[in-house]
Amino acid sequence: AGDLVYGGPPPGYSPPQLDDPTLYPVRFPTPLTITGTFVFEVVQSPETSLRADAGLLPMIARAGPGDRVLVEQLYEHHHWGPVDSTPEADPNLRLEAYLAAARRGARVRILLDSFFDDPHNPRSNLATIAYLNEIARREGLDLEARRGNPTYLGIHNKMVLVESDGQGWVHVGSINGSEGSAKVNRELALQVRSTVAYGWLAAMFWQDWAAAEPWLPE
Repeated sequence: AGDLVYGGPPPGYSPPQLDDPTLYPVRFPTPLTITGTFVFEVVQSPETSLRADAGLLPMIARAGPGDRVLVEQLYEHHHWGPVDSTPEADPNLRLEAYLAAARRGARVRILLDSFFDDPHNPRSNLATIAYLNEIARREGLDLEARRGNPTYLGIHNKMVLVESDGQGWVHVGSINGSEGSAKVNRELALQVRSTVAYGWLAAMFWQDWAAAEPWLPE
């Protein structure tokens, strides 16, 4: 049947087929099911996504010496404000939180998309990983950022994982790393304290991380 707005497909249409359907085999075919009592928090943009007392930033602030922060995002701008601004003038508060965690002694890994990324854009993911890795090199931080394309069609994830004092925290939703996503758009994320969920998603992260190329300075 045709769509009421867009109509139906043309006669003889069939969906395109991949040349090799095994190009990206499913890595985690079984859904995670857990039971118990969990702490949940709903994070809303623009209301709570940048609050210091709720949401993502205090979750990242839990990470200290020996803890872990794992980030997998479609994009993360290395600064906010005008496109010709700088991290010093208009910092991306999310990136600053990741850097602060590394400076406290946490192990931080950040994986950003390469498929959709425009390396010529001043706020590209390429610029972001260069910015982060240079700071890590200069300050001796246990922080590394990479670009990746593990499924060959881009990363569309918006996920932050924190392991602190043996407990796992998960942040997943629709919030990207732009100023508009945090301050203008209607966005939503869910945070939950679950070491099991953290471990399951961390295994996915490390699978994607291993497929990403390490950053090489020019």
